[in-house]
Amino acid sequence: MKKMKKLKKLSLENEMKKEVEKEKIEKEKKEEDKKEEIKIVKVTEELIKAKTYEVRGYKVMLDFDLAKIYGYSTKAFNQQVKNNSERFASDFAFKLTKEEVNNLRSKNLTWSTP
Repeated sequence: MKKMKKLKKLSLENEMKKEVEKEKIEKEKKEEDKKEEIKIVKVTEELIKAKTYEVRGYKVMLDFDLAKIYGYSTKAFNQQVKNNSERFASDFAFKLTKEEVNNLRSKNLTWSTP
């Protein structure tokens, strides 16, 4: 009789652990889904002009702006560019220096970093 009670107790504990783990996984999935939500951006000529800056004599767009336009997170967008680097000219993308970042910020660039 004691063995049966002990087995039932262990079974109940295991079920509770599984339920807690299931809830944890569901919560993590919801949090991940929130991170993945990307707003649809209507691409207009005005938007492109507003998101184009001059850096090193080139007219450029920043990764987070391009990511929004293409419907990616900035991280995913940069990974796509990296994975498909052979499709782009060698000067297609470059990293800004701290000075260039500060210069853009001083020109009232609103940073919406990921």
